[in-house]
Amino acid sequence: TGAGDLLPQGGIDISTGGRAALDEQLARLRQNTTDPGALLGTAKDLMEAAAKLILEEMSFPAREQWSFDELWHHARDRLGILPQHVAAGVPGEKCIKTILQSSWTIAQQVNVLRGLQGSGHGRTLPTGVTPEQALLVVREACSVTEFALASLDRQTGRH
Repeated sequence: TGAGDLLPQGGIDISTGGRAALDEQLARLRQNTTDPGALLGTAKDLMEAAAKLILEEMSFPAREQWSFDELWHHARDRLGILPQHVAAGVPGEKCIKTILQSSWTIAQQVNVLRGLQGSGHGRTLPTGVTPEQALLVVREACSVTEFALASLDRQTGRH
């Protein structure tokens, strides 16, 4: 690796705190670093599993009929990481709200992109996403997921 590299090209790094189901999803991501469809499908699966886990651990079990968007909204609400949860008047308030909203946009777009280009829907056409783009999506999905899990750990006294 050269100076300035954060991770190797296929590097996928996230700490799940030993949560077995999420670790399985991460193993799938690490094994499929050249398959864009599998990467997109598994990134969405990881995020969905994390939202469900968060809700379970916050004693607010997910309803079976909830969509991905509903799962993530309720998880973020329970964690207090919705933009409207940022206290008024704190330095950087607008920036933090924008970043929290951007993390939601990432989650939402991972889900949409999985439906359009990822595995899991019996696609009849090959994916149009490059491996590099898919790895970018995975890294962003992991970042959002790790932030949510760190927030859960902080609230539950694990950290």
